[in-house]
Amino acid sequence: MVVNSNNHGFSLLEIIVVVGLFILFAGTIAELLIWGNHGKDVVFEQLSKQNDGRIASQNFLNDLRRASYSSIGAYPIALATANQIIFYSNVDVDSWRERVRYFVSTTTLSRGVTKPTGTPLIYNSANEEVIEVAVIAELRRKGFS
Repeated sequence: MVVNSNNHGFSLLEIIVVVGLFILFAGTIAELLIWGNHGKDVVFEQLSKQNDGRIASQNFLNDLRRASYSSIGAYPIALATANQIIFYSNVDVDSWRERVRYFVSTTTLSRGVTKPTGTPLIYNSANEEVIEVAVIAELRRKGFS
């Protein structure tokens, strides 16, 4: 009796092992790609927040460097406390010096600008235009101090 030993195929067990190893490696590579993408997003967000902080600092310093006596003769720096600073500076294109107030309210750094009005000139706080400069709590939560 002649037995033909020309079996050139894979057994079912070999196929199952290879498919299992392929799924394991594919899952590992997919997980690495997902975490790598997440890490890239975190770094990009941190860089964006740092850039926002740099811009806010630069704008504040530019305003403060232009500080001078007010349009009514008051000293350049009116008040400086732990939570706010008030000074007079020409922050727009007119010839009057505006009252500029940077202040922290809970989680936000804001900037208020008051233009002198009336005759004689006065700085009416009710006319202050306030804009949000930065959200401090978000920066602290992300690891910045």
